[in-house]
Amino acid sequence: MKNFNILSSHLDTLLTPSEPVGTINMKYSPSRPLLIPIKLVGRRSPPYKKIVIPDEKRHKPSFGGLPRGVPYDPVQLCHAALPDSLIEEIAESSNVYARQHLAPGKLQSDIKSAEILIFFAIYYYMGIVKLPAKKDYWQRSDDIWPSHPIAKQMRRDQFCYIWSNIHLVAFEEAEPESDEEEGDEDGVDELPDEDDPHGLASQEETEVWYHKAKPVLDHVESVSQKFCIHPGFCISIDEQMKKFKGRSAQTVRMKNKPIKEGFKFFAICDATEGFVYAFKPSGRLEETRIAATVVSLAKRLPRRDELSYVVAMDNYFTLPKAVKGLKDENIGVVGTARARRGWPPKEFKKVDDKRFNTLYTLTDKDGFKIMRWVDNNVVTMVSTLHDGTETISRQRKRPRMTTTNQLFVDKVWGDDWVKEISIPGVIDDYNHWML
Repeated sequence: MKNFNILSSHLDTLLTPSEPVGTINMKYSPSRPLLIPIKLVGRRSPPYKKIVIPDEKRHKPSFGGLPRGVPYDPVQLCHAALPDSLIEEIAESSNVYARQHLAPGKLQSDIKSAEILIFFAIYYYMGIVKLPAKKDYWQRSDDIWPSHPIAKQMRRDQFCYIWSNIHLVAFEEAEPESDEEEGDEDGVDELPDEDDPHGLASQEETEVWYHKAKPVLDHVESVSQKFCIHPGFCISIDEQMKKFKGRSAQTVRMKNKPIKEGFKFFAICDATEGFVYAFKPSGRLEETRIAATVVSLAKRLPRRDELSYVVAMDNYFTLPKAVKGLKDENIGVVGTARARRGWPPKEFKKVDDKRFNTLYTLTDKDGFKIMRWVDNNVVTMVSTLHDGTETISRQRKRPRMTTTNQLFVDKVWGDDWVKEISIPGVIDDYNHWML
């Protein structure tokens, strides 16, 4: 304990690192950020022009979509999300699928549109009231099993029949085979396109791995964008999981997500309301280009010529190409980052200062800021909206002891469990904008 007190009283001398190029000498205090800019050695740092979004440009999300005077009740929202045309198409496609895949003796009467709606209602109910098996919702016993009113709207066998045969896309009836070979009237097959002799272009446009669900996914996205006229200025891009434990080569496992296994989606959401504005499925076997995906999702944001947007991302998405691509589209970026091969520059990687609340900044060759902040551990940030001078005071709880901060916790918090500390603005904005 005596040695620890000696170290604490001499922090300024024991923990001062070798001065990097471009260091601003200031009196160090762990209660406020110490800004230390770094310059590239032997190269000129490009000029940094941060994107400025004034308060009056920080718009809130706007929702609409229903005709004026129509109340936003569950019935109206259900009609908008599940129109009659979509329900009728699902019913017809399911009937065609059943006729082609079931033996005549196992066929039941055609599935009606009303039954599809009841099927969806029971399916949603199962997501809220969870039981071990589907058939448990129809169990009848006053002493053991509770009553589920939604299950009274449809027989158990009919629900299982629809479950086995439901088809979301138009499924055409198989045409009877002909004895004649396909060709034109003169018996000559159609010549291939000179620019695309193998028909790969049309194949790529129509055959995606999620083609069976694509019409419904497109419909859900269009309805979402109809309800949300435009999201707020702060946007979040992240991964989302749809639970699925069936057989598919495209499912992924992500142990850090609430849903560990299923289909993965990249989604762009309003950071204040959590509303999903656009999304893109991502299969395990497809080649995913993260930077291109980020930019393409951001380009779907509406009215970008008149509205300002900021995208918050975690270190999975903050590739230099992604940050530069959003910057070129005049879309702000703030996010955590991790080191990759050849990035960040060596001058930034060499910093080994573990003093609490120090903030090293460097302008990347692509014109955005890289920042290194020491909290409980070292945090690397990227931003096109901050230069490091922004600070804000926040009430912070006493953190747990780590090898990085153990010499500073007692000095900053003392005997208090909560204390007001000044932190960098880039950290505060990320904490509020990242879902």
